[in-house]
Amino acid sequence: EFPEDMIATLEASSNELMGVYSSDAVYSARSVHIYVFDPIEEEIGVRLFEESWEVEMVENDLALSLVRTLEDFHEDLEHYMDDFMVVKSVMSLMSATVIFYTKCLLQRAEKHRNNKRPFFGDVKTALDRMTADIKVMKEYFESLVPKMPALKKNIEKDFEIISTIHELMSIAAGLSVSEA
Repeated sequence: EFPEDMIATLEASSNELMGVYSSDAVYSARSVHIYVFDPIEEEIGVRLFEESWEVEMVENDLALSLVRTLEDFHEDLEHYMDDFMVVKSVMSLMSATVIFYTKCLLQRAEKHRNNKRPFFGDVKTALDRMTADIKVMKEYFESLVPKMPALKKNIEKDFEIISTIHELMSIAAGLSVSEA
């Protein structure tokens, strides 16, 4: 039995508080990649694009390990978050995956200081391995599209970055068949 003006103020304050909580929840969902990629950086990041990645890991072991880790975290997200927040988290994880892969490549390239020799022992093999890694990661996110249709439009956009880098490397190596 509050006065009308107090009820209106209480409702307005409650709506504002709900808006703050909602935006904080979305921010948290989009920030989950920070915690997901910590163990990925430690286990996979240090080995990606090294000689063993090129020579020994013919089944794209590191990309598969990355995807399995993402799947494990995805199951936890589905268990603890509502569907809307899971989609926000997965979109963030997809972008983080592309950034992680690109960052690892650039970190390895930064170590290479010889202009006479390529970084990779066999450039074609390394480019083929990259193609397969990209395919593994992209297919994982594409497999989530039936449950999360909002991902579809972002997959091509996010993975275009890695594909462009790959194409530029192919052109530089003289292995590209494109008209670029």
